[in-house]
Amino acid sequence: MNAGILGFFRRLGAPAAARDPRPPRPVQPVRVTFMDEEDEPTLGGGASVRNIRFEAEDGDPPAACRPLFVVHAAGKTDTGRRRRANEDALLVLRKQAVYVVADGMGGHAGGAVASQLAVEAIATAFIDGIESPGVLSNVPPLAAELVQSLAAANESVRRAAARDIRLSDMGTTVVAARFCPERGRLYVGHVGDSRCYRLRDGALELLTRDHTMAELGVTGRGAAHLSRAVGPKGVLEADVAVLEPRAGDVYLLCTDGLTKMISDEEIRDILLAETTAEAAATHLIARANAEGGRDNVTALVVQVEEPVAEGDALVA
Repeated sequence: MNAGILGFFRRLGAPAAARDPRPPRPVQPVRVTFMDEEDEPTLGGGASVRNIRFEAEDGDPPAACRPLFVVHAAGKTDTGRRRRANEDALLVLRKQAVYVVADGMGGHAGGAVASQLAVEAIATAFIDGIESPGVLSNVPPLAAELVQSLAAANESVRRAAARDIRLSDMGTTVVAARFCPERGRLYVGHVGDSRCYRLRDGALELLTRDHTMAELGVTGRGAAHLSRAVGPKGVLEADVAVLEPRAGDVYLLCTDGLTKMISDEEIRDILLAETTAEAAATHLIARANAEGGRDNVTALVVQVEEPVAEGDALVA
């Protein structure tokens, strides 16, 4: 990404990176709460929740005796056809059922460092355990823990940028999914324009909204630049979704290297055609590269299935 552009938007208080100007499909959530600036719940780790989407009123139901669903996941990342280095990163934590995709920015070195630091910080948070974020208005505790892991990623990127002038303009997008099979829930947190889709009953739905300058009223070439990212600011602003997975659902976490090369219809057709997460991720990346592969491309596919036997364990 262009460091000069990033620096310009940093001075305006918003990070930027060139993004696909195509607007995402509109999302029609069951209930959305937009919080006024003065009412935003703030986490001790330096993050605030801007938008919360609920598909159920009880965000954290009691845990069942056995999983209500199982998941199978696979992710792949590729440099693409035009770039010399891959600034994307992905994370698969099978035991914790946490899946993350990040798209770094800030030049050849900075982008790769930022995305890797972000996924490592999120992994550490879930492996080592997350300190209780406290009670937050409208934010279920398990969702708040996910946001706190994003705050840890933000701090990790900021500290690295402060230590090395060559990394001063770096940042990254993050989209993270935390599945909780015993509670029948999925929590999605995201910052930037990496996306989360859901394929359900043959229909593809965009579950996230791109954080670009267009949502702040900017038009023209600058509209596709990022309005939020992980790393550039001291307080992270994240969006959160509390969802109810169903058997047969397929979830896709991806960077814009995929969505600016192939359409939503093509994504849907590939997810419908492939029977395994591994095959779907491979096919999506191959299709993006066949269309020109102008950017790094990452696809992480998660399939949701019914438990098949008593004592069935989470499988990813």
